[in-house]
Amino acid sequence: MLEPVDWQDPDPEELPTSDWQFERIDPEKGVRDRVIYGVPLLLFVALLSLGVLGALLLIPVITAIDAETPIFSLLTPAHLFLTGLLVLCAIPLTLGLVASVRRLTTPAPWLQVEALCYKRDIQPIANDGELGAGYDYSYRLLCRFEYDYASYEATPEGTAEPEPCLFPTEEAAAEFLDQYLTEDGRARLWINTRNPLEANLTGPPEDM
Repeated sequence: MLEPVDWQDPDPEELPTSDWQFERIDPEKGVRDRVIYGVPLLLFVALLSLGVLGALLLIPVITAIDAETPIFSLLTPAHLFLTGLLVLCAIPLTLGLVASVRRLTTPAPWLQVEALCYKRDIQPIANDGELGAGYDYSYRLLCRFEYDYASYEATPEGTAEPEPCLFPTEEAAAEFLDQYLTEDGRARLWINTRNPLEANLTGPPEDM
């Protein structure tokens, strides 16, 4: 008859610690979000400027109106031309502002790209499982890729949300990376098109 096992948490000082060979690139440092948030702000300022300009053009006309004078009789061809021009400029600016706000309020699409992962590392990751404190192994990659005519570097990790990819041994993590990366370090990544620094390992290149 098997005797029950008395599970005991190991001494925290005996657990291995993570000592990554290279720093993680924080996705929050991406610059594309700043550009995206700046577009609707710029469009709003442009629309506001058009409104102020239109009001300045019509102030002399409005101040000249008396109770018996119709406004259209005071408008000159120059007033009509400038007013029409302002309306024509306001239409595409309004459409652009609506599209930009809609883009900000909808989830960013993700895209697959091919990357060169020229550095890789595997380290123990502490966790609190059902049987007590312990550790698994995870990976970190340093990858370079191009998107939208710009070059980026990102550090995909096995601990990335929403599905952490942890391994019971260092050998299992290395075997996983060997399946997903070529010998020269090429791989496919999922990247957030709104912030390409947010990237996840998805598989080997198409030609592997």
